[in-house]
Amino acid sequence: MVHGKFSTKQSSFLLSEKQRESLIDNSTQNQAVIKKRNKLPELITRLVEDIILYEDSMLLPPKSDEKIWNDLSNRLPDDEDYLDNHQARTTSYELGFMMGTAIGMLIPEGQNHKQNLVCGLLDGSLGKFGFTSESGISNLNDIQISAQRVFSRYRREVITATFRAREIGGSIPSGIFNELDEHGIEETGGVSEMILRRSGTNSLRTCSEYVNSILDETSIEKFDKLADLLSQDISKLKTLEYNDTLAEEVLETIYEMEDNQMQDLSAIDVSTDMRGVHKNTVGRLLLKISNTPKSKPPWTQRPLIRATKTNTSRCYNLTKYGKLTLISLFERSEENREWLHAIASYEDQKNSNYDPKIDLSKPDSHLISDDLSLAKEALKEVE
Repeated sequence: MVHGKFSTKQSSFLLSEKQRESLIDNSTQNQAVIKKRNKLPELITRLVEDIILYEDSMLLPPKSDEKIWNDLSNRLPDDEDYLDNHQARTTSYELGFMMGTAIGMLIPEGQNHKQNLVCGLLDGSLGKFGFTSESGISNLNDIQISAQRVFSRYRREVITATFRAREIGGSIPSGIFNELDEHGIEETGGVSEMILRRSGTNSLRTCSEYVNSILDETSIEKFDKLADLLSQDISKLKTLEYNDTLAEEVLETIYEMEDNQMQDLSAIDVSTDMRGVHKNTVGRLLLKISNTPKSKPPWTQRPLIRATKTNTSRCYNLTKYGKLTLISLFERSEENREWLHAIASYEDQKNSNYDPKIDLSKPDSHLISDDLSLAKEALKEVE
């Protein structure tokens, strides 16, 4: 517990409205404001300890009513200046974002402080959640995937800033992306990485030399074509329905069931899990995107579902391309091309020997490795 006296009078540690306005207007800070700033360490520590005491006394949700949580939801800002556009506007996310932002303002400069703060926030949150049920591994994986998206977004921002700095500094010839665009390759974080990876060599000097190196030595064109197919097919998939049921809803159910290691699914299995959707509706929708004569374009060429006949019915499984499509649809917050170009860059990192003079390496996590393997298998199905 905090030692020493702690004033519980609001005026002693919270800024008054007048003091807030003076800080917003960048007016001169008086001693009263400085005094309250100096009380932040005690205030934050006391707040944490009070919350723990409420929890120990079973006075916080879910052990008590949720008035506190609802009030908190109403008080947190839903402001695009603060919240990441790629995240759902949920109270949980807003709370985590605001707390992380505020605490990040308090720590000293230095990589160790940043790293330890992020690890501490993650460790404290995960430890409180107590993943001990049978679904614990699945829940942890979901959180890891969501966190990976955040890291990927910030990585793209850093890569873009680094690229611009090198381009302005002259170590990378300007106009590379204009020439890549002539080959149908858009500017993405993944392509920027490929260019930066080659910027440390003396053998590449002109835009054309950089472009030829990327086109000849990487799978970027194949992955870019795959991104085109995903975008086209997902767009059509979102409008596919039968009997007032969307194919997207059926596929989301199948995706979740396969994620739980359930395979060789029947229409009855899916219908039962969806509660209220008839098995015939499920079956007809799946046949439209399957490898059967009843398939509809574009899935006649690249089916999402592999249907297998049994004695009495059919079994359904996702194709590799189908799984890639659903990962893009239900998991990835970034645009298809950004995601697949990042995968292509990861493959380039593993295969190339360029020395970029800066650290561009991605952590060799099972997530990006699995994405690469799946994308290459999907390419075999659609080529």
